[in-house]
Amino acid sequence: MNYFEGMLEMDGFDNTTSGFGRGQNGIFASTLTSNSNASNTASTLAEQRGLTITTQTKSDSTGGLTVSDSRCINMEPNINSNASGGDCIVTNQYGLYYSSVNDGPGSSAYTNEYSLYGATANAGAYNAGGFQLPSVAVANLTTAVPQTTGNMVFCTDETGGAIPVFYDGTNWRRMSDRAIAS
Repeated sequence: MNYFEGMLEMDGFDNTTSGFGRGQNGIFASTLTSNSNASNTASTLAEQRGLTITTQTKSDSTGGLTVSDSRCINMEPNINSNASGGDCIVTNQYGLYYSSVNDGPGSSAYTNEYSLYGATANAGAYNAGGFQLPSVAVANLTTAVPQTTGNMVFCTDETGGAIPVFYDGTNWRRMSDRAIAS
């Protein structure tokens, strides 16, 4: 069992700057795939993974093995104010946060970009506390949102009022499956 802890004791120090690598990063993992061949020969890599965590469950015993709750990534933030001290205030607390891709000055392109993706049929997104769809105006549906079959957004100014809509592979549709009217 390995235990890693990143700790930053502030001791009254105030640092409000932000940016890449600043602040407190308990564990910071970065991978780089590069092609710096002087002959300009193209390179191709089939897969790249920034961080892979695999929880394994195995039994070689005739008695078997039962695991009641298995979690590959378990997030349990701890916000704690001492009763005799000052308040501990966190403005935004994210269990999983995906930041937009940082494009460089050269030519770059993404075919698919997902903040959460399950590659199997039983890997649907589940949130016991509710799920917030992105809010998008009708005029921005084709430019601001990927035209991916099954993608859902909250349309803020559709003719019938503000409603959830989905992309069926050809058109944006109301949940009642009628074509979007603008």
